[in-house]
Amino acid sequence: MADGEPTAQTTKPKTKGTWKRKSLARRQWDAREWLERIVPPERITDDRVGQLAEVVDRYRPGTKYQIIADAMVRNNEVPTIEKVAARYESRKNAWLRRNAKTSSVDISPAAVDQLAVMIRASWKRRGHGATWSEIRAAMH
Repeated sequence: MADGEPTAQTTKPKTKGTWKRKSLARRQWDAREWLERIVPPERITDDRVGQLAEVVDRYRPGTKYQIIADAMVRNNEVPTIEKVAARYESRKNAWLRRNAKTSSVDISPAAVDQLAVMIRASWKRRGHGATWSEIRAAMH
């Protein structure tokens, strides 16, 4: 090798490339298979296959998005990307609300005694405990 020549051959980094969409005929075939897997045969129509052919190759099998799309197909909805993403966000936010950590309320012993007296008086007077609004008002 002569001076100034590279010792190792340089290669161009590989790129993912562009995504090539399946042909319409192939998407219609896949949409029909999707419907056959999920809904009864009497609910499969050519119009429905045509609607689903537009979105059939958008979701990877086994993902949460695919599960949501399957549920939408069962309910006779077209699972567009926007609708599936919105439903996913809605479910995620509901899960976060259900599983949010709650902080305990520090109540002084005097406040506990005051609440106990109020609840006992409510039981004597009305036959049931105090309402949450009454407890909230007593705790300020």
